[in-house]
Amino acid sequence: MKLKEFSNFVAGESKRGSASEIIDVFAPAENQLYGKLHDSTTEDLDAAVKMAKEAQREWMSFSRDEKSNVLTRIAKVIEDHFDLFLETEVKDTGKLLSFAKNVDIPRSVTNFRFFSQHISSFDGKELRQKNAQGREEIFRVLSSPLGIVGVISPWNLPLYLLTWKIAPALAAGNAVIAKPSELTPASASLLGELLATYQQKINLPTGLISILHGYGKTIGEAIVEHPEIKAISFTGGTFSGRKVYEKAASGLKKCSLELGGKNPFVVFDDANLEEAVDLAVRSSFSNQGQICLCSSRFYLQENIYEKFKQSFIEKTKKIELGSLISSQHKEKVMSFLLQAKECKGVFLTGDLEEQKKHEGTNFLDPVILENLPQKSPLNQEEIFGPVVTLNSFKGEEEAIMLANDSSYGLAASIWTTNLGRMLRLSQQVEAGNIWFNGWMRRDLRAPFGGMKNSGVGREGSVDSIRFFTQEKSIFMGEI
Repeated sequence: MKLKEFSNFVAGESKRGSASEIIDVFAPAENQLYGKLHDSTTEDLDAAVKMAKEAQREWMSFSRDEKSNVLTRIAKVIEDHFDLFLETEVKDTGKLLSFAKNVDIPRSVTNFRFFSQHISSFDGKELRQKNAQGREEIFRVLSSPLGIVGVISPWNLPLYLLTWKIAPALAAGNAVIAKPSELTPASASLLGELLATYQQKINLPTGLISILHGYGKTIGEAIVEHPEIKAISFTGGTFSGRKVYEKAASGLKKCSLELGGKNPFVVFDDANLEEAVDLAVRSSFSNQGQICLCSSRFYLQENIYEKFKQSFIEKTKKIELGSLISSQHKEKVMSFLLQAKECKGVFLTGDLEEQKKHEGTNFLDPVILENLPQKSPLNQEEIFGPVVTLNSFKGEEEAIMLANDSSYGLAASIWTTNLGRMLRLSQQVEAGNIWFNGWMRRDLRAPFGGMKNSGVGREGSVDSIRFFTQEKSIFMGEI
């Protein structure tokens, strides 16, 4: 089988990275090598930066409507090639076709369409005040793009999260240099090929978007450290995020980090249990649990624990999962299952014996565990796989304590019909995103991000635009 070669997108052309090192790309569901890419070098980055500087100046000459039209046309290109992106993403990630069809590709289109309606005008705002002599003083607050920004996206939602960063960076007036995960380069490579093909039709300035493939330790670090790149938007694991933050800080760059989660799913005895269980299955096992927002710690009020558990097990046994992203990642997830056994955890589904049928593949059955200590690694560390724990609580105070007993603070799903409790927990639960009687509900105008080890900064319409711009205050004295 001829291996597919994935290319960078630089200076309006698809071209391979100039490093001699070749990175193998595997199709996770088949666990077979199917592609390759060349790592990118600092020379590749310098070429992208040179073109980006010229392109960004041209981009700033575009009117607000012209910029909006460019983003709308990029959305249309993705939409017109929906089936090709769908096939590409499924092959590259091993996820279910239904998930990519309903989530990954539609959201990638939406990202560009949404930010096409949120283009920065840079008109600024005016502030007035009286001075000590009673004369009116005028201050103007102007915003401007940063220039060139770097975005680094993860492997779990490749096109979805890449476009979630590129679109607002463009809307804010910047040129963008993007690095997708080397594990899942296919949809980003395809996007680059299509941008090269339709560049004139889109009216995209040459060099405004560059896509560089390669390892985080090589081209990723180079992007973070390049002096001409003024901000870094990163989504990925907390360990990698800390490294990005340290290197960005040394260059005094703006940095937005959307990192890991260990998200609680809390169910009180007044909740609609049928709806809670249905959402529990989705929130636990969507994309094989490989979403930062997936629920992984369940806290059930004592008097509904058994009823919820039995229904949850029954519905979980009926679902289908795609594959994990790689054999290395599967080994990591399996290591947690071995720890669960050592901690005397009880496997309600997906025990080690059942998982043997998946040996030699990247698949796993969904795992539900109980009888694990609160401080066990299964309740404290991000697994990023189809593994959840069940725990009980007596009352509201204990539920809050358990939900907050984590170094992470990305999201929480809480089930109750008590409005007063909702208001109290809104204040007391330490998570950047809280859903009452729901999960993963999004309004792209709302801020998105985490607390504690789950990240720094917020994304969303106003927040993303603000991150990718800078403000200056101007005093206008008497003329």
